[in-house]
Amino acid sequence: MIVELNDPKVIQIFLVKKINCTTCVSASLDVIKKCQQYPVKIYVEPVCLEEFKSIDYEGINKDELYPFQPEDEKKIDLIIVVGGDGSILWCLKFFQNRIAPPIVTFSKGTLGYLCNFSIKNYEKIIEGLINKIIKKKPLNFEKRARLQAKVTDL
Repeated sequence: MIVELNDPKVIQIFLVKKINCTTCVSASLDVIKKCQQYPVKIYVEPVCLEEFKSIDYEGINKDELYPFQPEDEKKIDLIIVVGGDGSILWCLKFFQNRIAPPIVTFSKGTLGYLCNFSIKNYEKIIEGLINKIIKKKPLNFEKRARLQAKVTDL
């Protein structure tokens, strides 16, 4: 699969962090720092943006982090999740009206059945991934189906 960018000059990333996880904050900031070495625009949930901006972390341009809003759904080229299976499911709720973009998952949860990578390997994974996207090389992703359920009164 070749990722078709919405803006050919920049990769628009939605970074999702596990809620109430202190170790996920520093891991997410590490991921952001690595991503900002490339032409990217990084969106995060507004509550995470406040949290990230309150922390003194060298090497990150916090002015280049943007609050994710529902209308940004169609702009996103790539999702990066730092957390676990619950964080993956959480981020998918923002993409109800379209097929979700590719998701790269870094495990910081307890089990992580759906998480592909350990956070320990984030630099190598992000570098390879972004370079492939920039060079328009195909990426290997597992395609996963989503079910939609509707509860009605019986």
